[in-house]
Amino acid sequence: MTVRHFADLESMSHHQREQELMQAIRVQGMSVAAFSAWLRQALDPLQQLAGPALDFDIDAGRARARHFTSREEKQRFDEARELDRALRLALDRRRDEH
Repeated sequence: MTVRHFADLESMSHHQREQELMQAIRVQGMSVAAFSAWLRQALDPLQQLAGPALDFDIDAGRARARHFTSREEKQRFDEARELDRALRLALDRRRDEH
């Protein structure tokens, strides 16, 4: 594997744009079967990584409304919910490791 070094952020951005353009041109020229295989190869790892987080959404499917009297109250609620989810995910991962 070759590691590229860039003189500055602009040259790195230019290189990234060129890589993305070349990939887009390759993808546009693919047959339907080749595109399907490429899409599966590109998205499967991302879906596997995101799967536990998406599956773990305990609030999904439960419709309800909340009213907050201030932005600070909403911020505290959001932070507590994010912390709770992160803790549950960490515990779930730890359980899966053992």
